[in-house]
Amino acid sequence: MPKRSLDSQMAEAKIRTSIPAYEGDDPYVFISYARKDTARVMPFLERLKQNQYRFWYDQGIDRDARFWSAVIGEHLVNASFVLLFMSANAIASDNGFKEISLADEDKKPMIIVFLEETSLSPRWRLLLSGAQRMDYHKYADLEQFLPKLFMSRQFANVRGKAGSDLASMIMPSAKVVVDALVNAIDNMKFALKSGDQLTFGNYQGEAIQWRVLVVESGRALIFSRKILDAKPYNITLNDATWETSTLRAWLNNSFYHSAFTEAERERISETFVLNSDNPAFETAGGRNTKDRVFLLSLDEAGNYLSSDGVHKAFPTAYAKLRGAQATEIGTGWWWLRSPGSQSNLATLVSFTGFVIDYGFRVDNEGGGVRPALWLSL
Repeated sequence: MPKRSLDSQMAEAKIRTSIPAYEGDDPYVFISYARKDTARVMPFLERLKQNQYRFWYDQGIDRDARFWSAVIGEHLVNASFVLLFMSANAIASDNGFKEISLADEDKKPMIIVFLEETSLSPRWRLLLSGAQRMDYHKYADLEQFLPKLFMSRQFANVRGKAGSDLASMIMPSAKVVVDALVNAIDNMKFALKSGDQLTFGNYQGEAIQWRVLVVESGRALIFSRKILDAKPYNITLNDATWETSTLRAWLNNSFYHSAFTEAERERISETFVLNSDNPAFETAGGRNTKDRVFLLSLDEAGNYLSSDGVHKAFPTAYAKLRGAQATEIGTGWWWLRSPGSQSNLATLVSFTGFVIDYGFRVDNEGGGVRPALWLSL
């Protein structure tokens, strides 16, 4: 196949990077498309932007880059739904098939926009059997098609700007009022609820993002959204409980002091941690502990993590450099604090979000670390 000229590559790059992709915690749509369809897809994205819809798309990440799959996978799993632009080019894209396979596995709602009449292969037909289909190629132009597209109920949740951007959408005379409201909302740190997300602390140059699991008695149990590091549960293959593990010692010393400022550490509560036996294998959980930072137990994972989207996690770039094991689509496995089927095994959550109660060897160095802590409000 002949190489594209430098001018054509630069022109495509300019088109691809001219529309910013959404980055934030509000609901957004994940855009899946073939790179060869860039020129056909960009007008859609321009109109999405003009109509204040939040969307994320690959703006030109090098697909040979080490972290491409992790970036794509994280944004796809966190999206509200997927908008797939279907064409012969999309059918031929292995990366596109991987994206939609993950979306299907994660039970993401999907809307398929057919850019052209396209014959789906059996594997694509099976994958898209439950998705909403829209035939753009049968419409005269984009102006006729877009109102139909925007009537889809999924778009209702991904429209509108958040925070201070709201001020640019209203009359100048009301800007002061909006600014005051935005500042008030920013200062309502105590008004957290289960499912909220927040940023607290910084580890290896990256702000730590947390999910709120429960709020009670003026404090919140928070749990890191990403895998922050790769560590063995215990550095030697000995019988180990949470109390005696080297991972507990690291979390409550090195990590605790490096990830949080003095002011932040004052907000982290020392907590009674219940270390129950493994319910399936009756392996002893050891003595209960008092910790500031800990891992979730089997019971806590079952009680607080209600969906695969929360169970699944992506390693940070630093964690991958440290050896965190991950799949092609970027998901990693991570430790729980409960014992496995033997005292030299520890439980975990797998790449696909399943709890493994029989456990892995405690000295496995590829295990991901997702800390939890109680934050005073």
